[in-house]
Amino acid sequence: MADGEIQCIGYTHELKRRFGRGYTCMVKISELAGEAGLEKVDALIKGMFPTANLLSEPIAGCSKYEIDRNEVVLSKVFAKMIAAKASIGIESWSFTESTLEEVFLKLAALTENFSGGSGLSKEDTKRSVVPFGKKGTHKNLAELVAEIDAGIETKVPAV
Repeated sequence: MADGEIQCIGYTHELKRRFGRGYTCMVKISELAGEAGLEKVDALIKGMFPTANLLSEPIAGCSKYEIDRNEVVLSKVFAKMIAAKASIGIESWSFTESTLEEVFLKLAALTENFSGGSGLSKEDTKRSVVPFGKKGTHKNLAELVAEIDAGIETKVPAV
């Protein structure tokens, strides 16, 4: 959900495949290698994956890249990283699939960009709470959760 609306629905692996870019590659080199070492890592990663994007400025010798899944053959990645480990001075590296959290953060950011922020005022937000309970005894979600936390048995009618 973003901006009060469902943006996507599906199984975890489907959402990651549809909305995630693919993989995240993290490479850690010795801080003593300095800028020259970071440039070697950048050349290695961009040589293997031409569309790789550096996610943020390297911190303490750690570079993090986003890589398209279409460019990845894991067996080749492992072979090249192991071969380059000694020559570049790589201390550690990891290759992970995009997480569901990263997918949701991207969707929320996209929604924020396209909608220009939340269009609801504080008053509209209060009115947009879905009522629960029997006819005439509507409870908002916060009241329902408070009752559940207090141990009061609450039944939500089936829709």
